Amino acid sequence: MDFTELYVSVDDFWQNFCVAYEQQLLTDGQRRRQRAWALSVSESMTIQIAFQASSHRTFKHFYLHLQCQYRRDFPQLVSYQRFVEWMPQVPLPLLAYLLIAYTRQPKKPSLGLREYAPETQELTLA
Repeated sequence: MDFTELYVSVDDFWQNFCVAYEQQLLTDGQRRRQRAWALSVSESMTIQIAFQASSHRTFKHFYLHLQCQYRRDFPQLVSYQRFVEWMPQVPLPLLAYLLIAYTRQPKKPSLGLREYAPETQELTLA
């Protein structure tokens, strides 16, 4: 699996999105440390998108495979436990990326996921 094209797309999105996103975050007035992650948000989003395109059944098995086989693509890869702790901070940017990337392009990129289009049925109330 080649992560380069996906990462470049996600990183370009994040560079434009992060400024507006950080301005909209709610604060309680207290100053907090903004400790930098070992992985960038773009790398985290890339890993989560790649999992959905993979054939692995669980994220843990995918991540362990990633640690063994793709260490050169993600040199700052953290432990599975640390990555799972960071995952709750990424869903909103990830959702925004997926909505923009897959609804505005004339040709939707394929992730290898099966297309699911349920048949529409009219419901009648008796």
